Formats: sequence, structure tokens, C-alpha cells
Amino acid sequence: MDYNTSQESVIGTHDAAIKCVNYAPNQRLIVTGGWDSQVRLWDPRTKECTKTQAQPDKVYSMSIAGDTLVVGTVSRM
Repeated sequence: MDYNTSQESVIGTHDAAIKCVNYAPNQRLIVTGGWDSQVRLWDPRTKECTKTQAQPDKVYSMSIAGDTLVVGTVSRM
């Protein structure tokens, strides 16, 4: 959602439900985590996935602090 124009657009999808969406301002990327056990980085300017990182299990939480991304999954691995 672009709050300046009130327009919605789809940037990308996962193979299962998306649980978390964060914005990484230092990298200017959108980070998503899903129940498909994937974390994906999206460039909102090009609407393309720039990286996919497999996780040991479903992603339940994420947080970004500076250049650090912390991902919580259902398992403790």
C-alpha cells in the first residue's frame, strides 16, 4: 500500500501464507516471511524478489534492527 497515493500493488507471493512483512530502510527492501519456510527480500521499485533464504520451519516472527534481521520459526533450529 502506497500511503501517499492510496494505491495497492502486489510485489510478489510465497508458496504458502505470508506471516510477516517488514521494511528494511537501510537497504530499501521489503522483507517477507511465510509458512512456506522462506524469507524473501523484495525491491519495491522493480517489484522483483532479490533473494530467497530457506528457513528450518515456518516463519512466525521477524524483526529488523539496522542491518540485522532476526527470524523466529516454529522450531528451535
